[in-house]
Amino acid sequence: MTSDAATSSAVKPTLVRAAWVVGLGLLLGAVAGVVWEAWWTPPTGAALGGRWLPDTAGSTEVVDAFGTFAVVGGVLGVVYGLAVVLVARGRDVVTALSLFVGALLSARVAEAVGGWLGPEDADAVAAQAEDLTPIVRDLVLPPSTASWWPDWLGSTVLLVPAFAALSIVVVVNLAGWGPKQKAEPVVRVDPADSVG
Repeated sequence: MTSDAATSSAVKPTLVRAAWVVGLGLLLGAVAGVVWEAWWTPPTGAALGGRWLPDTAGSTEVVDAFGTFAVVGGVLGVVYGLAVVLVARGRDVVTALSLFVGALLSARVAEAVGGWLGPEDADAVAAQAEDLTPIVRDLVLPPSTASWWPDWLGSTVLLVPAFAALSIVVVVNLAGWGPKQKAEPVVRVDPADSVG
């Protein structure tokens, strides 16, 4: 077998595993988006001057989208990390990188699916509604307040890869699947032999 054929036969399973890991992340992200939307309580409010404003009850529910996504995203990360580590068993760096990419994508998919299933954009509805028309808020994550943070990452997207990585570290260490260290031979000296 030539070295090109050996490399090709080694790369193919790695790429299939990487595609499987990312695909699993996308699937779990879609499921998480459905769960997030079903669990979330939309904040209530009304149109005023072409904008949506929360009412008294809605003002306490505005953080609900962030909080529920934090919990759903954390569970998504743990389930995703466990699934990957149990199937791949830490085979290579490509699997770990695929897990990170898949976790980022799964968080974005969860956010997109949840938003798609939720109510219409409250600001767009309010722009065309009469003042004091009751409107429920759409399902969105609040933007990051840090000026240096990219908007496409959102405010809570990194929860999923963080929890995925945490679950991998815990499982690999508890199961003993981590790198093995060679045991140094123990040399026992009998004290009677050292007396001269």
